Amino acid sequence: MQCPYCKEEMQPGYIDSDHIICWIPESERSQADAQMWKSSKTSNSVVLGNYHLFRKATVIAYYCRNCNKVIIDVPEI
Repeated sequence: MQCPYCKEEMQPGYIDSDHIICWIPESERSQADAQMWKSSKTSNSVVLGNYHLFRKATVIAYYCRNCNKVIIDVPEI
């Protein structure tokens, strides 16, 4: 994948977690912080990867070493 910022080639990889991986709007951060569960998210969160009982949450990501950006595609639901 070509970096949309500097046009260099990005390195494929992944991000994993023992918890859900999601993007949370800044305005809802305190709601998510108040929850103590692995499935902590808010009504406007965008889920990028779900964990399973015996498997970590994993999302494919591309990293640009030139400009230190990570690109993650939102999975189709």
